[in-house]
Amino acid sequence: MYLLGFGEAIGQIQMNQMPDFTQTAAARSGADALATAGLRAEEIDCAQIYDSFTVTVLTALESIGFCGRGEAGAFIDDGNLAPGGALPINTDGGGLSSNHPGRRGAMAMIEGARQLRGDSPGVTIEGAKTCLINGTGGSLSATATVVLGV
Repeated sequence: MYLLGFGEAIGQIQMNQMPDFTQTAAARSGADALATAGLRAEEIDCAQIYDSFTVTVLTALESIGFCGRGEAGAFIDDGNLAPGGALPINTDGGGLSSNHPGRRGAMAMIEGARQLRGDSPGVTIEGAKTCLINGTGGSLSATATVVLGV
């Protein structure tokens, strides 16, 4: 397993300073991680996306470029995030169901590695070769994105 790409970005200090509430610094950290990995969002097999709130996932999906702005709801409704979908995410159940707050970043990295090894104790995405892991911190202000691959 290899670290293919990495990016991090800070947008603002407080939420009331956000120039646009529909986009986070993941637009930069995601773009940097994908660029250094030499990949496009469409080439990612699965993802572990920090889910402190459901809206965090929607803004991350759009900011990273998995779907267009304002399209996350339809992207999800179409089944893209489920096993067998275009981008299965949070295959360990995510932080909202198992380990939020505090340890989600480490657990997302562990689950990403397990997916690429094919030994996740939960849902395993058969044939996954790439996994993007994205974390959001602060008041939707700081993001880090990693792309792992085999």
